[in-house]
Amino acid sequence: MTSKTRTLWGLRLFTLLLLLAAWMGMYATGKSRRIDFDATLEPNIATARISGTWAVKLVIGVDSLQTGAAVKYRFVKGFDKPQNADSLKANFITVRSNSSTGKVAITTIDNRDSSTNWDWDRNAWIVTVSVTAGRLLRGEEIVLTYGANPPHGRMFAPPSAFVDTMRIAYDLTGAGSFQELLAPPAIIVSAGLPQQLVAYLPSQAVAGLETRLRVRVLDANHNLASTVTGNLFLSASDTMANLAGATTMVSGDNGRLEFPVIFGNPGVHRVQVRLQLADTGVWLEATSNPVAVSAAPLPLQTFWGDLHSHSRISHDGHGTGAFEKAREVAALDFYALTDHTSNDFSPQGGINETEWRQIKNDVITYHEPGTFVTFLGYEYSRLAPSGHHNIYFNAPDDVLASLPLYRDQLKGEIQDMWRMLANTLPAGVEFLTAPHHSGIMWSPASNSGVSFGPGFGHRLYRPLIEIYSIHGQSEMYAPQHPLAYEKLDIKGDRYSSSGPHYAQDAWAAGEILGAIASSDDHSATPGLPFRGLTAVFATELTRDAVFAALQQRRVYATTGQRMLLSFTIAEHMMGERFEFPVGEFPRIVAEVHGTDEIEFMEILKWDLVHGRRQNGHPVFEVIRHLPASGLHVQLAMADSGYAGDAVYYLRVKQKNDVYDFARRLHRQVWAWSSPIWVMAPNPLDTTEQHRLPRALQLDESYPNPSRGEMQIGFYLPASGRTALKLYDMLGREVATFFDRFEFEGRHSVFLRTPELANGVYFLRLQSGQQILQKKFLLIR
Repeated sequence: MTSKTRTLWGLRLFTLLLLLAAWMGMYATGKSRRIDFDATLEPNIATARISGTWAVKLVIGVDSLQTGAAVKYRFVKGFDKPQNADSLKANFITVRSNSSTGKVAITTIDNRDSSTNWDWDRNAWIVTVSVTAGRLLRGEEIVLTYGANPPHGRMFAPPSAFVDTMRIAYDLTGAGSFQELLAPPAIIVSAGLPQQLVAYLPSQAVAGLETRLRVRVLDANHNLASTVTGNLFLSASDTMANLAGATTMVSGDNGRLEFPVIFGNPGVHRVQVRLQLADTGVWLEATSNPVAVSAAPLPLQTFWGDLHSHSRISHDGHGTGAFEKAREVAALDFYALTDHTSNDFSPQGGINETEWRQIKNDVITYHEPGTFVTFLGYEYSRLAPSGHHNIYFNAPDDVLASLPLYRDQLKGEIQDMWRMLANTLPAGVEFLTAPHHSGIMWSPASNSGVSFGPGFGHRLYRPLIEIYSIHGQSEMYAPQHPLAYEKLDIKGDRYSSSGPHYAQDAWAAGEILGAIASSDDHSATPGLPFRGLTAVFATELTRDAVFAALQQRRVYATTGQRMLLSFTIAEHMMGERFEFPVGEFPRIVAEVHGTDEIEFMEILKWDLVHGRRQNGHPVFEVIRHLPASGLHVQLAMADSGYAGDAVYYLRVKQKNDVYDFARRLHRQVWAWSSPIWVMAPNPLDTTEQHRLPRALQLDESYPNPSRGEMQIGFYLPASGRTALKLYDMLGREVATFFDRFEFEGRHSVFLRTPELANGVYFLRLQSGQQILQKKFLLIR
């Protein structure tokens, strides 16, 4: 079965399971049930971001509904708040009945309702319809119409495509005891007409070896336009590339195709794609992201992912199918769904146990090493001083399946969460956290800023900061920046805090944080090209390798475009911290290949000893501003001002904006490298910025005793040649697991010992002149 066929069956199975879950009463109130009503939704389909009218018809299945009886309707999340005050305004709702003996009326519209145990989500509106006079008899109807009095009162469908089920509960007597309808209707929000073409290549390839080009046809809202037919034409900037020149897209392709490509020449190349739609004759065109083609395989590969997005599970999210969209629509390499564990306003909300099991099941089901890597995670949300963090876990699938949800710990600060996780997670499970929109204010009086510096950071548990998302940039305090929170806010209620809550503040305070970007999408539509993506440099596309890259800060951030960034100092890559003698000038090399014309590239520096501050914030020096034209810019320079202990990073801006269809505004296109820390040699250093253990660390193996497979973690204080070997009780070397160059930072490896006899063995880790040893017992 092909990947495409698996995807089609996966979509069908997902829809079937969703409807089956509703039929079985997956969202039970805990009260006894029976089928008393028949509910239908007409029509049961909507088109993304197109207004419409939908009628929910409820046929009475009991002898009568007396005065005081009521029915509660919770429409699918993602639609706007309904109103029944003005028929000439959008989102108008009405209710009627064909009964000659009773009357019904809409009595309340709210997103909180204590008479049901439904989550109090801020974007889920509960309409209560009451019998206000007389009674309704068996077989009579109640019809609640959303988007009534068209065209004025029509309601807009959400911009993302998904399938979801509404909820209905009823009180037969007016006593306030509601039972939930066993089989509420579902609605399918489908994609609109094809409007755009996208083409994705891996960021690296090897000349003479096959790689894959992924082509997607999307509607205006970046949903997969699944009923497209037309003629497709491909060409490459590499004249020696081997790829299909022309082909046909048919309706069975569901708006997506993949093509093998073999590049003949090393260098940076792109593929151009043109599609002529069969029904209209309209041409759609796309140029792929740049791919760096090398003559031989490189030790590190670049992979793209979105580590922050939400679905209907979150109190402020909507939509379903996020994992499927991340893999099949956005063509990401790795992904994490990070729904809120709690509701900001009520204990009735957040991830429940059923939803937690479903999230873990999706993480396991969609995980396919070498093709698509998934991470288990969720969002931890607090006000200052902790602010908002995402938490990510790394473990084998069978361990993740039994991982509990630590939502009750939201009552503590992020340091309490770190301690709790470190002390209670099963052996072999790793975690890390990353703050996001670290300087945002949700109102002039609120403060959810993230605090940095001594007592707040943790080099192992918080190695990253999300520098950009849908909300804007968190690089620095700059309320006039085109990507500032207030500039991208369509509601006008978000602001940039003037406090020290940004990446530059964190770096100046001594925190060693890599830079990532992610969407913070709330519509189960990750990977959009204007909301933020993370690039990692990993040895392979596996969960362990990508997690190691995140731990070691081998990452860079973009606003969503898949640019190629290279940034080194004295041949050390982004994310590294190393010592360099004072009196010498570190050589800086940077290179960027854009997805569009580049406007400029900059190298920024902060002197950790002599840096200048203004208005409470560090003033990073731009030591090189390089205007550019075209798709490529590079520089090589030496920093003659180096005086020891400095932080450097690269940022780049492209000339042309991209359009954000959701907020209906244009966004600038930027990218940021992770910093490089260049430190003067100082063996007595005890300051906060150097608090990472400077000695080699080797964890206990898990499990111990082992039956032939185990997980082992270790920390390297510096990059260099590293070997992990196995010895028996007589001191004989019986296995070499690896002997190679490894980067500074935290590592985790999975080991197998299939041919060894039972007994006691010793793991020996050597890096440079440091050696550590751990004992374990092998029992089969």
